Amino acid sequence: MTSRERILDAMHLQEADRVPMSPIITKGWIAAAGPERTRRLIKETDSILVVGVARDIPLGRYGEEYRQVTRDGATEVHCIGTPKGDLTQVIRRDVQTTWIMKHFFEDASDVEKFLSIPYHPPRPQVSEWRHWVDFMGEEGLVLADIPGAVMLPGSWYSPEDFMLTYALNRDLILSLVETANERILRFVQRCLDEGIRHFRIVGPELAAPPLMSPASFDHLILPFDSKVIDLIRSRGGVVLVHMHGAIGSMLEQVAALGANALDPLEGPPGGNVDLGEAKRRIGDRVCLLGNLDDLAVIEAADYDQLYASCQDCLRKAGAGGGYILGGTSSGLFTPRLYEQWLVMAEIAREIGSY
Repeated sequence: MTSRERILDAMHLQEADRVPMSPIITKGWIAAAGPERTRRLIKETDSILVVGVARDIPLGRYGEEYRQVTRDGATEVHCIGTPKGDLTQVIRRDVQTTWIMKHFFEDASDVEKFLSIPYHPPRPQVSEWRHWVDFMGEEGLVLADIPGAVMLPGSWYSPEDFMLTYALNRDLILSLVETANERILRFVQRCLDEGIRHFRIVGPELAAPPLMSPASFDHLILPFDSKVIDLIRSRGGVVLVHMHGAIGSMLEQVAALGANALDPLEGPPGGNVDLGEAKRRIGDRVCLLGNLDDLAVIEAADYDQLYASCQDCLRKAGAGGGYILGGTSSGLFTPRLYEQWLVMAEIAREIGSY
């Protein structure tokens, strides 16, 4: 069985030949790791590669044509001229991480500027997608990275301003989420028409503990992301929902989205998900991926500790299919974490058979 088949079987809640061991990597990870480490990781694990297929889905082609970027070292200033005035964002980049120093939205007038922009869906970067699908072959699965609708207000406002605006002007935030969701649906339809089938959705953690109460999830996430997931699954695709946070009390709410798989299901110290409990509560509806913290657990463990942690995950969630061994999807490359992933792959081959 190939790695790609093994991952897809798990995401369809089926038993493969063994539990997949799937680190989630990105193009930034590959750039930091280099070609030799990348090829070895892909050969020895069941890797999942997530790639972007559009620069900014809610902004659309206007952003591709009218965004102006000035650079000073690692700092970039992004300016978008709109019919009602300029929107600006300041970011800093390194190889694997982007830091937003100033956000596009600072008050309601900035939202008006955004809404004044004529919208045309971006063109899916199909050649980029096909390149990475060919690159991975049958040795892993490629997912197109798309935002959940909440990411429009959640990333264009600062975290503090997003939560305050939601508390004080809920209708404004909901209108932005509705707008974003309509645009994401249009873009995903175009992707599906071009043969892009498999996706990862990021962003639902913005409406979950510790940032917001579980009730916020029902208002900001469930009515919107579920429509995108339904569309993708109706065309034979799979969806991984990526959601950090202390979500142990709301597993059923997240499962109600209807995704094929959920990660990273953080256990302590970063989260509060007990993997065995998650398997009992939602394991018949969604494939579980992860539970081990990349940096605090996997990277820090010696061999015996790592073996015991992997064995515990497999004992709690491996039976019957629907589990993928992995970490908390930091997406970061470190030499130590890379080596630990290879060890985890050996452990999965040794004790992960059904």
